[in-house]
Amino acid sequence: MKKYLFVFSPGNSTNNKFRYCDIIKNKECYLGGETRLNSVIKCHEEYEYIVLVCGNSTKIIDMKKKLTNNGINRKKILHIMSKPNTLGNIIAIKKFLNNKKYEIGFLSNFYHFNRILTYYYSDNPVIHPNILISEVIINNYKDISKISLNRIEMECKGVIDFYKNYNLE
Repeated sequence: MKKYLFVFSPGNSTNNKFRYCDIIKNKECYLGGETRLNSVIKCHEEYEYIVLVCGNSTKIIDMKKKLTNNGINRKKILHIMSKPNTLGNIIAIKKFLNNKKYEIGFLSNFYHFNRILTYYYSDNPVIHPNILISEVIINNYKDISKISLNRIEMECKGVIDFYKNYNLE
C-alpha cells in the first residue's frame, strides 16, 4: 500500500525561509512555517511520497527547494494545487485520493488540526490519516505555548464559518 504524507502549505517564504510569526490584527501570530518544514525533513523516511498541498506555485517551489536542499529526493516530492486555504487543501487531497485505500499522514502545526480534521471528517472519508504535529516531531514544545489567543480565535472562526456555509462540492 502506498504511503503519502500530505504537508499543508506553511505560509509565505522569504529567501527560502518560512515565517515563524506574522502580524495579524496588530498582534503577533504564530505560524510555525519553518517548524512545519523542518519536521518533514525529520520524518520523511516513513513515507513513500511527500505531497505538498498549496494554493500558490511560488510556495511549492520554495517548499521543494527547502526539502531537496535538506536531502529529500526530488522524485519523492509530489505537489497538488488547491485553493489557498485549508478547506481548499482538503478538497484537493480528497480529489487526489479518489476514495482509494492508501496509508496517509497529515503534517501541520498543532493549532491547525482543529480545522484540518473538521473539514476532512465532514463527509465520512474512507481513509483515516495519521496525525503528525510538527512541534512534537522536532521536540519544539515551546512553540505550542506561543500560540496566541488571536491564533485560536482565528482557527475557531474558520470552523464556525465552515459550518455556516457547509458545502464540500
